[in-house]
Amino acid sequence: MKIHVEIDLTPQEARELFGMSAMDNAQRFFFDALQNQASQETHPLFDLYQTFLNQSREAVEKYTKSMETVGSNKSEK
Repeated sequence: MKIHVEIDLTPQEARELFGMSAMDNAQRFFFDALQNQASQETHPLFDLYQTFLNQSREAVEKYTKSMETVGSNKSEK
């Protein structure tokens, strides 16, 4: 049995689907803070944002790997 699901989403809808709907406000806050304190070499929010970026990248890599696994299982059958 094969099931094909096609989902047509806007970027905003995709963010909401993956629970990232509030990211616009977080990004705006982060970049506003960076602009206001651009003269400082370090900013406490930078570390927080860097951690978030790393976790987001890891989540996307895990999702991609799981989709590749699903795709390879389909081709074996």
